[in-house]
Amino acid sequence: MSDRDNNLIHAVKYFYREYTVHNLIFTVIGLYFIIFYGMVSFIYVFWIKCFGYLVLAILYLISRKKHLYFFHNLGVGTIQLFALSIVIDMLMALSLYTIIYLIL
Repeated sequence: MSDRDNNLIHAVKYFYREYTVHNLIFTVIGLYFIIFYGMVSFIYVFWIKCFGYLVLAILYLISRKKHLYFFHNLGVGTIQLFALSIVIDMLMALSLYTIIYLIL
């Protein structure tokens, strides 16, 4: 593993830990829709999560501008950081929603 890959892993791990705490609110809202309305509401859950990603990304860019310099110095771009965090969170949320739907 190269230093660049190692830096990317550490950057995403650090960033995702901060980002997911706030994004958990939108995941729980989506979970509520899945539990009470079934998979018919999945399109609403998708848009709730997309809206949540957008709002949190804007708030993060406004409030934590200096933190982004840390990631830039590691060689990780802002778009790459947000994209990887969104992909990881989306996979985890879809897994959670699927498991809950199959249990109910």
